[in-house]
Amino acid sequence: MKTPKQLLSIFALVYVLAPLRAQDCDIWLEKMNKEHKKDNDVEAAKMLKYFINCQNEILPEGDPIRENINNLVILSTFENGYASCMLSGGIDCIINDSFTEIKKFNSIGIGEFHNGLASFVTRDGKEGFLNYQGEIIIPAQYNDVSDIYENVFLAKTDKGWGLVNRDEKVLVEFGKYDYIDIFSGFENGLVRVNDYENNFGFIDVNGNEVIPTIYKDVRYNGESLIAVTTDKYTWHFVNKNGKKAALGEFEDAGGLSEGLAYVKKDGKYGYIDQYGNLKIPYQYDNARSFRLGLASVKINGKYGFIDKNQNTILPFIYDIAYGFSPIKETASVQLNKEWMEIDTDGNCTDCD
Repeated sequence: MKTPKQLLSIFALVYVLAPLRAQDCDIWLEKMNKEHKKDNDVEAAKMLKYFINCQNEILPEGDPIRENINNLVILSTFENGYASCMLSGGIDCIINDSFTEIKKFNSIGIGEFHNGLASFVTRDGKEGFLNYQGEIIIPAQYNDVSDIYENVFLAKTDKGWGLVNRDEKVLVEFGKYDYIDIFSGFENGLVRVNDYENNFGFIDVNGNEVIPTIYKDVRYNGESLIAVTTDKYTWHFVNKNGKKAALGEFEDAGGLSEGLAYVKKDGKYGYIDQYGNLKIPYQYDNARSFRLGLASVKINGKYGFIDKNQNTILPFIYDIAYGFSPIKETASVQLNKEWMEIDTDGNCTDCD
């Protein structure tokens, strides 16, 4: 998710490219969207310039759209044929995927479209939402907003965080919770909240507190089991309705992810399924959740990556290794005291 403020800091690079065939235009648009979703903005900028070049080749001389295309410096991911953008000079706009319609705005940032609406920021720092036609659907009255999830969004006022629907009905009063997790947002209908004593729980899209704020820590990956603790020393699992799962207690645990959850007993980590069956024995010194079919585990002082059959896919050579991001499709690792991003084949994606 990119907020309007984040989009303001991303500027496309200018490339001199050879002409492309008209039939290749959609290919470059698809590639650009893929790189953009992975937050790989340099590559997205390259794809954007390829696409612009391609569009120019199929537009007749003198067409005013050519100027609009050449003035683009930011183009977000398309949704239903519409995307937010920025023109040279810092002018915000909305454009369709045929580049035949652009509307300009006197704002200082437009976010990506989600479920038909894009957030925008005014020059006094207030945020609201626009539709595909650039019409203001929800006025700029909030200090911060999330993307639209189904028909609701998280918002912040001077009173604190709350939950609001598209009709601007407040579902969770502002300031009821100390914080609502705008960073992770809703995952399969739940979002994490914490009270003013730093206890965690979850609310649903209707604002109901389905898992009470009684836990000192929670770990949720959008699946059926959530790892929780009331003292940070003993962990157990609850389902998405807050009911305790009869899977036992553990020294550490992570939420179910891709059908498995890491758990710790007697100082060692292994993995169980949703029924509590031990699928990978307790043998690791540390472990993280499965992402993209791989999990980071530690043994003999080094991290590597295994698959669900316990095969070593990436060797145990890393000083530190975090799990893969399903969006970026990379993992952050430290090798010989140097940080880098790697793909699922172990190739560095951000090395010179």
